Amino acid sequence: MDARTAESLLNFAEGAGPRLRGLEAKAAFEQLDQQYDDLQLAMQWFIEQERANEAFRLASSLTAFWMATKRLDEGSAWFDRTLALPGGDDALRGRASFDAGYLAFWKGDDERSSSLQNQALELGRQKNDPTITALALVGLARIALRTEDVEEARRLCREAPRRRWRETSSKPAI
Repeated sequence: MDARTAESLLNFAEGAGPRLRGLEAKAAFEQLDQQYDDLQLAMQWFIEQERANEAFRLASSLTAFWMATKRLDEGSAWFDRTLALPGGDDALRGRASFDAGYLAFWKGDDERSSSLQNQALELGRQKNDPTITALALVGLARIALRTEDVEEARRLCREAPRRRWRETSSKPAI
């Protein structure tokens, strides 16, 4: 694996993401499945080279694929390795933390999911990123619902849109 090949596979995975829903979903999943061994080699290469941003992006791009193909443990293991990398952009790390927490939620590991969602929330707030913040709050609300804490789920869901609106409402309209 070299940088050019790994980056090309990253671009392929990111391009497949939007096609995983809708009319092209079946073909997109088939293409990802056909390239999966190479995508794993690219992920390994990014990790070995400590290219955290690319590792975060690739892992996040594969989240829907891992869920749909019931590879939750495998995806979680890749996220553990990528999130252990030093450095990288906090917004990308926040998104990867959210996605890793989402996989943990579907595995039934609410404790791990909560920890990852809280990491994403912290990074979203530090970066003043309303999308990561809102995703993490909704991820935490999902956990609260599973534990039947409806009031906490409501509070978290109410905070997400308000926070997003407050953070974006001070920006000038274009």
